[in-house]
Amino acid sequence: MPETNPRGRDECTRDPIFLLQKREILVLGLPADWSHDDDYSIRDGAGEVVSRLDLRERFGTEYVVDIWHTESVWFTRQEAKAWAEAHHYRFSEGWRVYCVCCEGSLAGLLKAVDVELRIVKEPR
Repeated sequence: MPETNPRGRDECTRDPIFLLQKREILVLGLPADWSHDDDYSIRDGAGEVVSRLDLRERFGTEYVVDIWHTESVWFTRQEAKAWAEAHHYRFSEGWRVYCVCCEGSLAGLLKAVDVELRIVKEPR
């Protein structure tokens, strides 16, 4: 049997971790007849206030860029999604769970910690 490349062997033994990321929409510009106020609220051609999320939905990435900030690291996708859904008010511009490979000490630490996920519904 052929010997596998050590680098490939290391890749095969990596453990996935899940990053809960918060989206920030950065406005690069506005359409010609649009404006923004001193408090950075955006107004369309009719003078109506428009959110950055609405601007993105109307024009795609023509005037905005998505920036993703990692909020927390989770051992399973389900835990990360459950926490984000329970705290949806923190993510007004969106969130995602992004999987990355983890190796070495961090993977060992995450496996060693035995924490039960408890989500408490907060009163509104």
